[in-house]
Amino acid sequence: MVRTALIATVLTGLLGTSTVQAQDAPAVAASAAAATNAASAPAPPAGPIRPLQQCLNPSQITRWQALGTRAAAVVAGDGYFEIRFADGCDNDRSRPAAWQMAPDNNNVLCGDSGESAITARGNICPIASMRRLDQNGYNALLAAGQG
Repeated sequence: MVRTALIATVLTGLLGTSTVQAQDAPAVAASAAAATNAASAPAPPAGPIRPLQQCLNPSQITRWQALGTRAAAVVAGDGYFEIRFADGCDNDRSRPAAWQMAPDNNNVLCGDSGESAITARGNICPIASMRRLDQNGYNALLAAGQG
């Protein structure tokens, strides 16, 4: 009972309310833990980029910044992108030499199933996901060095 009262006191301080009763503390603590876990869980991966006009045209890439072996920040034309790879790309940090694109995507990369980067060493790096960014998101990605 002392432990339950202590939990109620701590929760009252954290939640800024005096309505937490000692007998309610376990339920409130469980609810707070569930809310915290839900809030810190990563967002589900976004689907492929659509419409196709928003996708990445590899022939327009002007900047390629590897973020570890599993991601890259890319500037292409007037667009900013994050590409995540399913597996590490054998530490090949340079821009891919070729691309495998999804059928019917008009020579652009959208994050569809079957898209891959092919490195100068011939390594095939399947693309797990892609997202289009604004310039602030791109700069934040570079600053965080995510990868």
